[in-house]
Amino acid sequence: MIEFFQKNPEVSRRSEEIMIDGRRYLAHFTPRWMKRECMRCHGDPQDAPAALVRRYGATASFHRKEGDVAGLDTVAVPFETVNARLVRESFGRSAILAVGLVSFLA
Repeated sequence: MIEFFQKNPEVSRRSEEIMIDGRRYLAHFTPRWMKRECMRCHGDPQDAPAALVRRYGATASFHRKEGDVAGLDTVAVPFETVNARLVRESFGRSAILAVGLVSFLA
């Protein structure tokens, strides 16, 4: 997904079906981009705070470029949950419609 957003920077969100542990999920992905203010800690390790380099080393998440996809905000909901909600809403709206039709015809 990171590669998709890197190749398609005009896309700000993507939704698709994914599988996790054999279960189907509806997932929404939003990219987080490297910005200028990120470069102090994720660009050249020589520019980063010394404590950061000591803690993570000079290779961990450095040498990034402004405009790179830094990560993804991801929300995934099991399809069973989505379908159950749709069924509940359909029954509720059908009941309202039925009451309205009976009232109208009466």
